[in-house]
Parts: sequence; C-alpha cells; structure tokens
Amino acid sequence: MLTVDFFGQQDQARQKTRWLIIYFIIALIVIVGFINLTFFLLGGIFHFHHYSFLQWWSSLPSHWITGITLSIIIGGTIRRLYQLREGGEALAMLIGAIPVELDTYREEERRLMNVVEEMAIAAGIPVPKLYVLQKEYGINAFVAGYRPSDVTLVVTRGALEQLDRRELQGIVGHEFSHILHGDMRLNLHLIGILAGILAIGQMGFYIFSGGTYQYENRLNRDLRNVYFFPLALPFSILLVSLGYIGVFCGRVIKAAISRQREFLADAAAVQYTRDPAGIVGALLKIKGHYIGSKLYNYRAEEMSHLCFGSTFSLSRLLSTHPSLDERITRIDRAYPYRLKFGKLGEKTTSQYTAPLSEEYLGLNDTLTSSAPTPTTVKTVIASIGNPTPEHLAYATNIYQQIPTDLLTLVHQQTGAKILIYALLFQGKPTDRQVRETCLSRAESTEILQQVIVVRQQLDKLGDKFRLPLLDLALPALKKLPYQARTQYLETIQQLIQSDGKVSLFEYVLETILRHQLETSYLKPTLGQKRYTQLADVLQEISIILSLLAHVGSGKTAYQQALKTLTPQKLPFLSIAMCKPHQLNIAISHLQQLPPQLKKQVIDACTTCILADNQVETTELEVLRAIAESLDCPMPPLIG
Repeated sequence: MLTVDFFGQQDQARQKTRWLIIYFIIALIVIVGFINLTFFLLGGIFHFHHYSFLQWWSSLPSHWITGITLSIIIGGTIRRLYQLREGGEALAMLIGAIPVELDTYREEERRLMNVVEEMAIAAGIPVPKLYVLQKEYGINAFVAGYRPSDVTLVVTRGALEQLDRRELQGIVGHEFSHILHGDMRLNLHLIGILAGILAIGQMGFYIFSGGTYQYENRLNRDLRNVYFFPLALPFSILLVSLGYIGVFCGRVIKAAISRQREFLADAAAVQYTRDPAGIVGALLKIKGHYIGSKLYNYRAEEMSHLCFGSTFSLSRLLSTHPSLDERITRIDRAYPYRLKFGKLGEKTTSQYTAPLSEEYLGLNDTLTSSAPTPTTVKTVIASIGNPTPEHLAYATNIYQQIPTDLLTLVHQQTGAKILIYALLFQGKPTDRQVRETCLSRAESTEILQQVIVVRQQLDKLGDKFRLPLLDLALPALKKLPYQARTQYLETIQQLIQSDGKVSLFEYVLETILRHQLETSYLKPTLGQKRYTQLADVLQEISIILSLLAHVGSGKTAYQQALKTLTPQKLPFLSIAMCKPHQLNIAISHLQQLPPQLKKQVIDACTTCILADNQVETTELEVLRAIAESLDCPMPPLIG
C-alpha cells in the first residue's frame, strides 16, 4: 500500500517555503539586472547618458530604476498576500468563482457535494467550501487554504459537465492529496510571490487599457468594455516586454516547486479510491477536450501551479505539470502500447468505464488489499493524512445510511444549528429536560420542537454517526455571520453547562466548534509565539493527557504516555482542571509546534488511550478532536 508520512510531508512543505524566499530573491536580482541593462542600452542608443556599464550601476538613474522595480515587485507580493489573508475563500472570490449553495438542486453540483462529503468523512477533515468557475469550460480544479480544517475547493463548469461521478472522484482524491500533504499553504505563498514578479507586465496591460482589461474573461473575446489609450502604447509595450522576464522567472519557480507533487497526488488519488479508472478517465477527457484544462481567467498565470491540469500550453521545461501521457502512464503502464498500436484514440474513454484491474495497470506493487489491522500506536499515527479505500468505503456506507431529510437539514444554516443542539440533547431524560428549559430561553418553540424530532432520529442512528454529522454541519455553520456565530457558541456553552457537568462528547463538540467557528482559531496571528521544543508546552500536554486518562485507564495511562515525551514528572490533573476553556487554550499553544513535535504529542495521546488495549467510541472521539484541532486529520479507525 502507498503510505505517505503526513508529518514528513508537512516538514517538506515548510522547507520548500524557505526555498521560495531564496527563489524570490534570485528572481529579484535577475529582474532588476535585466531592467537596468535594458535602460542602459536604451539610454546609450538614444544618447541619454554617457556612462560605461560599470558606472551605470552606481549612477542615480540606476538607483531610481532599482528602487522603483523593487517597490513594484515587493509591493505586489505584500498586496496579494494581504488579499489572501483569509485563505482559499479569498482566492476563490478574487478569481470570480461562485459558491455552491449547500441546498443546491443542480444535479452536477449535488454530485460534487456528495463526492466531497464522502471523501471528507474518510479523511477526517471538515467538508471544504465549494466554489465553481462558471465561465471556464476547460476541465480543472484546485484546493486552497492555510490549514486542513479550513479548505476551499474550486472546480470549473467544464469539470462538472464533462466528468462522470468516478472521474470527479478521481480529481477530488487528487485535490485531497494536496490538502493532506501540506501543499496548500505553500501554493498560496507562491501566489503572493508570483503576484509581485508578474506585476510589471500586468501594469503594462493595466495602463494601456485604463484599468479595464483585467476584468474581462479572455474566453469571451469581448473587448467592447475595454478602453485602449494609444498614447500609452510605447510605455505599455516597454513594461510588458520587461515584465516577460518576470513571467519567465515565475514559471521556472512554479516548475521547480510543483511538478513532482502532481505525480504524488495522482498516486494518492488512486490509493484513496482504489479506482484507477476514475483519474485516468479524467486525464483522457482533458486530452480529448477541445479546451483541455486551460483557464482563461485573468489570474490563470498566477494560479496555474494550484490546478489539477496545466492552464497553459508551455514547453516541457517550464510547465507546472508533467505531460498528460506521462501522468497516465504512471498509473496505466499499458497505455503507451495501446496508444501506439491504435487501440486507444485520444478521445476514446469507453475502455476506462469499467474498473481496471490492479495487475493490468501495473499497480499491484502500489495498491494492495489491506485487511483490518489491530489498532496500535503505530497504525494510528500512520493513518493520519492517509485515508485508504477502506476508509472511503466506510465513509460511503455511513453517508448512505444518513436519512435524506437529515442530510437536507445539515445543509441549511438553521438546520445545522438544530442538529448540533440535538447532539447535545442525547443522554438521560432528566438532562434533556434541563437542556430544553435552557434552549427555550435562547431559541423559539418551533426550533425546540425540531430539535426533539432530530434527537429521536439520532438515537436510532447510533454514536458512530456523531462526528460525521458534525463535520457535515460545519460548512453551513461557517456561513453564519460573525456575530451570529459568537452568539451560537455562547448558547452551546450554556447548554453544556446547564446540567452542572460536562460529558466527554460535550468536550469534543465544543472543542471542534470553537476551533472551526472562532476567527482566532482559523487565522494565525502576526507575532504569535512559535514553540520549537516540547519543554515549552509540557503544561499544555499535561492537560490533554490528563483528560484522555480520565476517559480511559486513569493515572497509570497518564504516566505511561508522559514517559514517551519527557522524563520529567508532571502531576496528574483532576477532571476539574481540564475544563473546555483550558483545553482550548492548551490546543491553541500546541498548534504552534512544528509537525514532528505534533507527531510526538499525538503519539503520546494514542499511547494514553491504548494503555488498556481497548478503544471506546468516546476515547476515539476525543483523540480525533484533538488531532483535528492540531491540523492533523485522522481518518476513522476501522477494523
């Protein structure tokens, strides 16, 4: 089985971010040098100066040109990074994507939503926000965001209309790989750097068109609303010409960062779905489509490295993606021979409509059937960021068992609120009565009656549906205005405290809700302290392990787990000292650890839970809540 080290991939992405800074500095030097050389030659030709080349570099005109160039590039980078401070949703809005309504009745959008929700349950992450590029008829998609818990998935109208469910699932699996392997944050940083590098050339178009060209979609070729200024033509041509050195540098950086990640994402998509036919069929449709995967959006150059397929026809050296034939061959080793002997035309995908055997595809060394294995610390850690076909089958089964009216409910803002209330209403009849009284003060009688009806449905479904339903409800809750979200969290807290005690599931629910809905949890704060060693956060770790020990085997489990992290002895805290507020503060500090230290923390948490060699549903929910809050998505444990 293809197994990827989630924490190693996160570290690699962090290291590549450092390389981005180096590439950016090199690009600055190249662009500044090229522009200075151009002005030196132009000045000599038109006799504007009499400097030698060495004298030019120390002259005042050169200093002005260098200063202006650096200001444009660095200013463009800072501006774009500021625009993207909200993450993937800000990028989707920047390029004109339209959000998919959660209660949409369009068949192709519902199909996309179903595929994404199943994949999210399997991967152990909240359902991404969905957007569609309505005027893009090429087949493409991308994900963007700073954290796995706050992701935006954008697909083109062409992908929705051209792909069947299996092919769409292949593309979604590919994009989920980018979520789980730490590519998203790197890609957003790369967009910021590219915005600065490309700024000079784009400024030329902007000046020549008086600022109108950038708002046109080039696919329409409609220039009626674009106004050209002939007097600005010479200066615009000069800026565009100089900007192409930035375009070249940007494409070299993207090719260096992105190409190998696409092979890994393709392999992961096959791994997740155990259906090579899906992603192969999607790649073949791109190859046979008259537009392919091209984008005509004004910002296509900036975001080409994010996308499933190449957005431009570029040389092999500068392309952000491997060729389609190369990607298909990596999955289907027989493809070149059938293509060579005419047994598969470029537009023929019918041979891929039935499942392809792993042996036929040459993937028997990558995909192996995996029977359920005993739950150990090692298997739990290995599962993080590595959903398998078994996880997807489990998620699909869970998803199909959820009643249709309940699925409709979680896709509405009011309905999602009702579902969470109903999850809190499970328990003893006396506790329910107390909560009914508490909720009646915050919500209407109609809401309370609906909560009681939904609670009865949840009782029939069982505990294993609680976390999947919570994850499905989060997208609708995130659409609540900030003020409404704050009020809702206060109501949740009042309900939890209404009976004078806090159950472990209530810990889980409040932890996940606050992590997802509070702005401070979703966006890193400038100047926020970073921790580089576990010694800095031992008190926070003690709170987490004490809570897990109270869930499971008590003080012995706590001491056993603590030994995996430090020889230092820390007191075992009472349950009263592990309140949700303290737990949330502890998690917010642990979020600032580097990936490999997060791995050690989750390792200790798992050791604590497995001290008695048993895993209860409540223990699993607490562990997954902690892992999700640390941006370490944990698939459901099965087997």
